[in-house]
Amino acid sequence: MNITKKIKKLLQEAELYHAQGLLNEAMEKYNSATKLIRNNEQLKGEQNLIKGISKKILALKNDIL
Repeated sequence: MNITKKIKKLLQEAELYHAQGLLNEAMEKYNSATKLIRNNEQLKGEQNLIKGISKKILALKNDIL
């Protein structure tokens, strides 16, 4: 599976977990996706993608509190 598909899968899983109230699991998936993006030099527009994930993480943190 290529890196783009892995990231998409992680983000979809995170959204699903978030919707089901599994907030810690969702956080793990978002963090894994961010780590994959940061470790892959070939991704274009990675800063925008990380910024978008960061917004989702912030919303998730607000739900946890």
